Amino acid sequence: MLHGIPIWHGLLLAEKILGKDMPQQQLARKVRQDYEAGLTILAQAIEAQGPKEGSYGGQALRAWRGCIRD
Repeated sequence: MLHGIPIWHGLLLAEKILGKDMPQQQLARKVRQDYEAGLTILAQAIEAQGPKEGSYGGQALRAWRGCIRD
């Protein structure tokens, strides 16, 4: 999850910054949406386990929640 979040976030920011100038815009959007769906499922599964602060799960959730989505 900690490796997937930067990929998802980079694609999201690239879409916002480049807009219609984004290379392979349709493909990039699909990849980002697929990553987002997977990361959301992972975040829910980790959260259900009640991870402790500082654990991998805790760090992953903090990274996912800290991403700028607007």
